[in-house]
Amino acid sequence: MPEMAIKAVGCIRNSVIGEIHCCFRSIHRYLLCYLFLSGVGGITLAPFCILPQMVTGGKDKIMKTMVPKNEFGLFADIKGVPRIDSMTVAEIFGKRHDNVIRDIRGLDCSKEFLLLNFEEQTYIDNNAHTQVCYNMTRDGFVFLVMGYRGKKAAVFKEAYIKRFNEMEEFIKYLLEARTEFPLLTANIALIKENPKPYYFSNECDMLNRIVLGRTAKQVREEHGLKKGTSIRPYLTNEEIEAIDQLQRVDIGLLISTPDFQKRKQYLEWFYMKKFQ
Repeated sequence: MPEMAIKAVGCIRNSVIGEIHCCFRSIHRYLLCYLFLSGVGGITLAPFCILPQMVTGGKDKIMKTMVPKNEFGLFADIKGVPRIDSMTVAEIFGKRHDNVIRDIRGLDCSKEFLLLNFEEQTYIDNNAHTQVCYNMTRDGFVFLVMGYRGKKAAVFKEAYIKRFNEMEEFIKYLLEARTEFPLLTANIALIKENPKPYYFSNECDMLNRIVLGRTAKQVREEHGLKKGTSIRPYLTNEEIEAIDQLQRVDIGLLISTPDFQKRKQYLEWFYMKKFQ
Protein backbone atom coordinates (compact mmCIF):
# COMPACT_ATOMS: atom_id res chain seq x y z
CA MET A 1 0.00 0.00 0.00
CA PRO A 2 1.44 3.44 -0.90
CA GLU A 3 2.78 5.48 1.98
CA MET A 4 0.20 8.27 1.56
CA ALA A 5 -2.66 5.75 1.61
CA ILE A 6 -1.28 4.20 4.81
CA LYS A 7 -1.12 7.66 6.42
CA ALA A 8 -4.68 8.41 5.30
CA VAL A 9 -5.98 5.16 6.80
CA GLY A 10 -4.12 5.96 10.02
CA CYS A 11 -5.67 9.43 10.20
CA ILE A 12 -9.16 8.05 9.61
CA ARG A 13 -8.63 5.38 12.27
CA ASN A 14 -7.42 7.94 14.82
CA SER A 15 -10.32 10.24 14.02
CA VAL A 16 -12.86 7.43 14.46
CA ILE A 17 -11.26 6.33 17.75
CA GLY A 18 -11.35 9.93 18.97
CA GLU A 19 -15.05 10.22 18.13
CA ILE A 20 -15.78 6.93 19.92
CA HIS A 21 -13.93 8.11 23.04
CA CYS A 22 -15.80 11.42 22.95
CA CYS A 23 -19.10 9.57 22.59
CA PHE A 24 -18.37 7.29 25.54
CA ARG A 25 -17.42 10.28 27.71
CA SER A 26 -20.77 11.92 26.91
CA ILE A 27 -22.68 8.69 27.57
CA HIS A 28 -20.85 8.26 30.89
CA ARG A 29 -21.70 11.81 31.95
CA TYR A 30 -25.39 11.47 31.09
CA LEU A 31 -25.58 8.00 32.61
CA LEU A 32 -24.42 9.42 35.93
CA CYS A 33 -27.15 12.04 35.76
CA TYR A 34 -29.75 9.40 34.86
CA LEU A 35 -28.81 6.93 37.61
CA PHE A 36 -28.94 9.50 40.35
CA LEU A 37 -31.99 11.35 39.07
CA SER A 38 -34.12 8.23 38.73
CA GLY A 39 -32.77 6.37 41.77
CA VAL A 40 -31.87 2.73 42.28
CA GLY A 41 -34.29 0.01 43.32
CA GLY A 42 -37.26 2.37 43.46
CA ILE A 43 -35.50 4.84 45.80
CA THR A 44 -35.08 8.36 44.45
CA LEU A 45 -31.57 9.52 45.27
CA ALA A 46 -30.14 13.00 45.17
CA PRO A 47 -28.80 13.46 41.62
CA PHE A 48 -25.32 14.70 40.92
CA CYS A 49 -23.12 15.58 38.03
CA ILE A 50 -19.37 16.06 38.11
CA LEU A 51 -17.84 19.48 37.67
CA PRO A 52 -14.63 18.96 35.70
CA GLN A 53 -11.39 19.12 37.69
CA MET A 54 -13.13 20.16 40.93
CA VAL A 55 -12.17 18.40 44.15
CA THR A 56 -13.08 19.05 47.76
CA GLY A 57 -11.00 18.34 50.80
CA GLY A 58 -8.47 16.17 48.96
CA LYS A 59 -7.46 14.74 45.59
CA ASP A 60 -9.89 11.84 45.49
CA LYS A 61 -13.15 13.58 46.40
CA ILE A 62 -15.25 14.85 43.50
CA MET A 63 -17.64 17.73 44.00
CA LYS A 64 -21.29 16.71 43.66
CA THR A 65 -23.99 18.98 42.27
CA MET A 66 -27.74 18.82 41.82
CA VAL A 67 -27.62 20.95 38.66
CA PRO A 68 -24.34 21.07 36.67
CA LYS A 69 -22.79 24.30 35.44
CA ASN A 70 -24.81 26.05 32.77
CA GLU A 71 -23.53 28.34 30.06
CA PHE A 72 -23.43 31.24 32.55
CA GLY A 73 -21.27 29.36 35.05
CA LEU A 74 -24.10 28.90 37.55
CA PHE A 75 -24.80 25.54 39.18
CA ALA A 76 -26.66 24.13 42.19
CA ASP A 77 -24.90 22.24 44.94
CA ILE A 78 -26.15 18.90 46.27
CA LYS A 79 -28.54 20.73 48.63
CA GLY A 80 -30.10 22.68 45.76
CA VAL A 81 -28.39 26.00 46.57
CA PRO A 82 -27.51 28.04 43.44
CA ARG A 83 -23.82 28.96 43.32
CA ILE A 84 -21.16 30.51 41.12
CA ASP A 85 -17.43 29.98 41.49
CA SER A 86 -14.73 32.61 41.85
CA MET A 87 -13.10 31.60 38.55
CA THR A 88 -16.31 32.50 36.69
CA VAL A 89 -16.57 35.79 38.57
CA ALA A 90 -12.98 36.62 37.58
CA GLU A 91 -13.77 35.84 33.95
CA ILE A 92 -17.01 37.82 33.63
CA PHE A 93 -15.67 40.90 35.46
CA GLY A 94 -12.31 40.82 33.66
CA LYS A 95 -10.21 40.29 36.79
CA ARG A 96 -7.34 38.01 37.71
CA HIS A 97 -8.50 35.06 39.75
CA ASP A 98 -5.95 35.63 42.50
CA ASN A 99 -7.31 39.17 42.90
CA VAL A 100 -10.86 37.86 43.28
CA ILE A 101 -9.60 35.41 45.94
CA ARG A 102 -7.94 38.38 47.69
CA ASP A 103 -11.22 40.36 47.52
CA ILE A 104 -13.18 37.47 49.05
CA ARG A 105 -10.74 37.01 51.91
CA GLY A 106 -10.72 40.76 52.56
CA LEU A 107 -14.51 41.19 52.73
CA ASP A 108 -15.76 43.23 55.67
CA CYS A 109 -18.30 40.66 56.87
CA SER A 110 -18.75 38.30 59.78
CA LYS A 111 -16.99 34.94 59.86
CA GLU A 112 -20.41 33.27 59.94
CA PHE A 113 -21.51 35.03 56.73
CA LEU A 114 -18.20 34.14 55.04
CA LEU A 115 -18.47 30.44 55.93
CA LEU A 116 -22.12 30.27 54.95
CA ASN A 117 -21.81 31.98 51.56
CA PHE A 118 -18.24 31.26 50.39
CA GLU A 119 -17.35 27.59 50.26
CA GLU A 120 -13.63 27.04 49.77
CA GLN A 121 -12.74 24.43 47.16
CA THR A 122 -9.67 23.26 45.33
CA TYR A 123 -9.24 22.51 41.65
CA ILE A 124 -6.51 21.22 39.35
CA ASP A 125 -5.25 23.87 36.93
CA ASN A 126 -3.83 23.32 33.44
CA ASN A 127 -0.36 22.76 34.90
CA ALA A 128 -1.66 19.97 37.17
CA HIS A 129 -1.26 22.19 40.26
CA THR A 130 -3.86 22.32 43.04
CA GLN A 131 -5.37 25.79 43.39
CA VAL A 132 -7.97 27.38 45.67
CA CYS A 133 -11.29 28.78 44.51
CA TYR A 134 -14.60 29.67 46.17
CA ASN A 135 -18.15 28.59 45.38
CA MET A 136 -20.40 31.43 46.44
CA THR A 137 -24.14 31.73 46.99
CA ARG A 138 -26.30 34.47 45.57
CA ASP A 139 -25.84 36.52 48.76
CA GLY A 140 -22.10 35.99 48.65
CA PHE A 141 -21.95 36.99 44.99
CA VAL A 142 -23.94 40.19 45.61
CA PHE A 143 -21.81 41.10 48.65
CA LEU A 144 -18.59 40.56 46.70
CA VAL A 145 -19.45 42.37 43.47
CA MET A 146 -21.00 45.39 45.21
CA GLY A 147 -17.44 46.70 45.29
CA TYR A 148 -16.88 46.26 41.54
CA ARG A 149 -17.45 49.59 39.82
CA GLY A 150 -18.05 50.76 36.27
CA LYS A 151 -20.79 50.61 33.67
CA LYS A 152 -19.76 47.18 32.41
CA ALA A 153 -19.67 45.78 35.96
CA ALA A 154 -23.16 47.18 36.62
CA VAL A 155 -24.52 45.39 33.54
CA PHE A 156 -22.97 42.09 34.63
CA LYS A 157 -24.26 42.46 38.21
CA GLU A 158 -27.82 43.01 37.01
CA ALA A 159 -27.63 40.16 34.50
CA TYR A 160 -26.27 37.64 37.01
CA ILE A 161 -28.80 38.50 39.71
CA LYS A 162 -31.42 37.67 37.07
CA ARG A 163 -29.62 34.38 36.28
CA PHE A 164 -29.64 33.46 39.98
CA ASN A 165 -33.42 34.06 40.05
CA GLU A 166 -33.84 31.79 37.03
CA MET A 167 -31.70 29.06 38.60
CA GLU A 168 -33.75 29.19 41.84
CA GLU A 169 -36.95 28.85 39.81
CA PHE A 170 -35.47 25.95 37.87
CA ILE A 171 -34.48 24.10 41.07
CA LYS A 172 -37.97 24.59 42.50
CA TYR A 173 -39.58 23.00 39.43
CA LEU A 174 -36.97 20.25 39.31
CA LEU A 175 -37.51 19.20 42.93
CA GLU A 176 -41.28 19.25 42.58
CA ALA A 177 -41.31 17.35 39.29
CA ARG A 178 -38.74 14.81 40.47
CA THR A 179 -40.97 13.93 43.46
CA GLU A 180 -44.02 13.25 41.31
CA PHE A 181 -42.44 12.11 38.03
CA PRO A 182 -38.97 10.63 38.72
CA LEU A 183 -38.70 8.66 35.45
CA LEU A 184 -39.92 11.50 33.28
CA THR A 185 -37.70 14.17 34.82
CA ALA A 186 -34.65 11.94 34.55
CA ASN A 187 -35.19 11.47 30.83
CA ILE A 188 -35.99 15.12 30.14
CA ALA A 189 -32.62 15.89 31.74
CA LEU A 190 -31.01 13.39 29.35
CA ILE A 191 -32.78 14.54 26.19
CA LYS A 192 -32.58 18.32 26.68
CA GLU A 193 -29.12 19.87 26.89
CA ASN A 194 -30.12 22.72 29.23
CA PRO A 195 -33.72 21.97 30.22
CA LYS A 196 -35.86 24.97 31.15
CA PRO A 197 -38.33 24.82 34.07
CA TYR A 198 -41.32 24.75 31.71
CA TYR A 199 -40.09 21.51 30.09
CA PHE A 200 -40.82 19.77 33.39
CA SER A 201 -43.95 21.69 34.37
CA ASN A 202 -45.60 21.33 30.94
CA GLU A 203 -45.15 17.54 30.83
CA CYS A 204 -46.22 17.05 34.45
CA ASP A 205 -49.29 19.25 34.07
CA MET A 206 -50.24 17.44 30.86
CA LEU A 207 -50.09 13.98 32.49
CA ASN A 208 -52.00 15.14 35.56
CA ARG A 209 -54.70 16.74 33.41
CA ILE A 210 -55.14 13.58 31.34
CA VAL A 211 -55.51 11.31 34.39
CA LEU A 212 -56.89 13.61 37.10
CA GLY A 213 -58.58 16.30 35.03
CA ARG A 214 -56.56 18.97 36.88
CA THR A 215 -53.02 20.03 37.70
CA ALA A 216 -51.04 19.17 40.83
CA LYS A 217 -51.43 22.80 41.94
CA GLN A 218 -55.22 22.47 41.80
CA VAL A 219 -55.11 19.19 43.76
CA ARG A 220 -53.04 20.89 46.47
CA GLU A 221 -55.50 23.76 46.65
CA GLU A 222 -58.39 21.29 47.06
CA HIS A 223 -56.67 19.60 50.01
CA GLY A 224 -55.11 22.73 51.54
CA LEU A 225 -51.57 21.47 50.90
CA LYS A 226 -48.46 23.62 50.87
CA LYS A 227 -46.62 24.33 47.63
CA GLY A 228 -44.28 21.49 46.72
CA THR A 229 -46.09 18.86 48.82
CA SER A 230 -46.47 15.51 47.06
CA ILE A 231 -50.03 14.84 45.90
CA ARG A 232 -49.54 11.06 45.60
CA PRO A 233 -50.93 10.24 49.07
CA TYR A 234 -54.19 11.85 47.92
CA LEU A 235 -54.53 9.80 44.72
CA THR A 236 -56.08 6.38 44.24
CA ASN A 237 -53.95 3.37 43.31
CA GLU A 238 -55.57 3.41 39.86
CA GLU A 239 -54.65 7.06 39.31
CA ILE A 240 -51.05 6.47 40.39
CA GLU A 241 -50.77 3.43 38.09
CA ALA A 242 -52.17 5.41 35.15
CA ILE A 243 -49.77 8.33 35.73
CA ASP A 244 -46.79 5.96 36.00
CA GLN A 245 -47.71 4.20 32.76
CA LEU A 246 -48.19 7.49 30.93
CA GLN A 247 -44.76 8.58 32.17
CA ARG A 248 -43.18 5.56 30.50
CA VAL A 249 -45.03 6.16 27.23
CA ASP A 250 -44.16 9.85 27.30
CA ILE A 251 -40.44 9.05 27.68
CA GLY A 252 -40.46 7.40 24.24
CA LEU A 253 -42.64 10.14 22.75
CA LEU A 254 -40.25 12.86 23.90
CA ILE A 255 -37.71 11.42 21.46
CA SER A 256 -40.00 10.34 18.62
CA THR A 257 -42.59 13.15 18.78
CA PRO A 258 -41.12 16.56 19.71
CA ASP A 259 -44.42 18.36 19.01
CA PHE A 260 -46.22 18.87 22.36
CA GLN A 261 -49.79 18.79 20.98
CA LYS A 262 -49.23 15.58 19.01
CA ARG A 263 -47.65 13.99 22.05
CA LYS A 264 -50.68 15.00 24.10
CA GLN A 265 -53.04 13.44 21.53
CA TYR A 266 -51.16 10.12 21.60
CA LEU A 267 -51.18 10.05 25.40
CA GLU A 268 -54.92 10.85 25.57
CA TRP A 269 -55.61 8.05 23.11
CA PHE A 270 -53.44 5.62 25.10
CA TYR A 271 -55.19 6.56 28.34
CA MET A 272 -58.64 6.06 26.80
CA LYS A 273 -57.71 2.64 25.40
CA LYS A 274 -55.85 1.41 28.46
CA PHE A 275 -57.82 2.73 31.41
CA GLN A 276 -61.34 3.57 30.27
